[in-house]
Amino acid sequence: MNQRIALVLLAVLALGLLLSGCGSPTIPSDAALTISGQVRRPTGWTIDALRDLEQVRALAPCADSGRDKEFKGPSLNALLDQTQPKRSASEVVFTGAEGYQAVVPIDTLRETTEAIVAVTPKGKCRLILPGLPEDKQVLGLTKIEVR
Repeated sequence: MNQRIALVLLAVLALGLLLSGCGSPTIPSDAALTISGQVRRPTGWTIDALRDLEQVRALAPCADSGRDKEFKGPSLNALLDQTQPKRSASEVVFTGAEGYQAVVPIDTLRETTEAIVAVTPKGKCRLILPGLPEDKQVLGLTKIEVR
């Protein structure tokens, strides 16, 4: 009898942990970039973790020279895939360290296969969205919110 009660309590505890989200990915306290909002798995990455992901190359205008420059970093779509955006999501808000924000429809991002989060030599993130207006390119990217 006591064994049955213990098994039932253990099952209830396990179910409670499962439903509370224990075991889901956590956001490291030193995350340089986070994705949250209308996603199933809010996630964060350190600069080292971003550099360890598969790197993709993309060209984007460089404000200093006015010419295109090659950047490399993980695919934005690969990062979004890791977080599993909900079907109800319609836009993504990109926020830089200085508070600058750019909003892009999620469908546009999914079609922009060359979009990357570049990691600069100084350890900062930069949003590269080839083919989209310059005001959508966010320097010092720290947060991505799916809405």
